[in-house]
Parts: sequence; structure tokens; C-alpha cells
Amino acid sequence: MNTPIDLAELAPVGGFFALRPAPAPGGAVPLVKVYDPPTDADPLAFRVGKVARRLGAPEERIAVSVAQLGLAARLWSVALGSAALYGAVPDLDPALLSWDADGTSPDDLWLAGTGTLPADAVTVRNVVQHVISRRSPTRCAPGTGSRPGCCGATRAPRSRERAGSARLGGAAGPRGRGGAGARPGLGTLRPP
Repeated sequence: MNTPIDLAELAPVGGFFALRPAPAPGGAVPLVKVYDPPTDADPLAFRVGKVARRLGAPEERIAVSVAQLGLAARLWSVALGSAALYGAVPDLDPALLSWDADGTSPDDLWLAGTGTLPADAVTVRNVVQHVISRRSPTRCAPGTGSRPGCCGATRAPRSRERAGSARLGGAAGPRGRGGAGARPGLGTLRPP
């Protein structure tokens, strides 16, 4: 599918809906590197620290949840806004998206690519699923006392995923294909 999506039309809906076309500025890194950061820099840890300072959070796990929810909300907003306006969603593959951990919406996400996918419920969810499934920010938050995936931002979607897995079958990953993003239990929607 290649329904053209005009990214400039998403921005007026609100800052969380904005997605800039690449190239990204110097501070942005592909989300793939956010999920598997180099040893010298960790954008997600940087963002958690920034959120903790701004909130004056008494516990780091609060900043972890807010940082995770903020990034997830950005991706969901882009996907749902595109689905509503165009009946399609941009391919938000982490290799195509760049994120500036120091930026704020609307100036924090850039997309290198114009591919689109159908706007059905499973595809929309799978397009943004990587923000939960690849790396939990609790890994970058020393002293939280939490195991990865334990913060509220990741626990609730994973609970919904488990609850819905009875209706889902196959081992297709995001965008309905197997491979690096494939996770058991995700695939095509089947009747009960």
C-alpha cells in the first residue's frame, strides 16, 4: 500500500501529531539506536533524566513511566491521526524514525521514508508496538528496583496484549511479516 500521507497536514491537529520528514537534525538518532544504544550514549537514559529533573519526581520510576508514555503517545498520535485523515498509517519502523531525546513535540520525531500501511486495528497497533516491545526504559534507570517492563507505561499495554492474544494467532511481527520484529502471538485477527 502506498497511500500518500501529507505529514504537514498532521501537525495542525496538535504537536503530538506532527512528524517531520527526514533529514533529522544532529541531535536526533534512529529509534533503532535508542532501543540498542551505543555504550557511550543512551538517549533514553538522557530523556528519563531530563523528565525526572523537570518533574522533580521523588522516584525515578515516575520519570521512566512519563518518558515512556510520552514517546508512546507521540507514535500513537501520528498513527491514529494518519489513520483518521488518510485511511493509512506511515511505516514507523524504528530504522526509519529518528528521535531527539532533548527535543519536545513537535520537533522531536523525523521519518525517513514514505511507505504506508493499511489503517486496520492490528496494523496500527503493530506500527507502534516497538516502543513497548524493544526496550523498556527501566533498564536505563538505575536504582528503580524494577525489572524491565515493570513500569506502568509498559505493564498496561503488555497486559492488554496478553488478554488479546487469545484472538491473535501466527508469528507475524510488525506490519504482518516475520523476522527481527516477530513476536509469538501477534499476527492476523481470527474470529473467536
